[in-house]
Amino acid sequence: MKIFWHFLSVTTLNSYHIYKKSGGKLKRLNLLIELGEKLVEKYNQSNSRQKRRSKTPLPTRYSERHFPSVSGMS
Repeated sequence: MKIFWHFLSVTTLNSYHIYKKSGGKLKRLNLLIELGEKLVEKYNQSNSRQKRRSKTPLPTRYSERHFPSVSGMS
């Protein structure tokens, strides 16, 4: 997981440098906030979508002990 955050940090820093070079006026923090908001806007999916049901039946779930007990062993 650390490598993900490292790459995210590096890519956002590179993006900020390109943004500043092209005449951008926002500070880095404000640019990151705007980037986050735009990503959420674009990729946010509502939970109201119906989930796809599996065509194969789900396996039975055990609610009691399902391992055989060892008896008569010393």
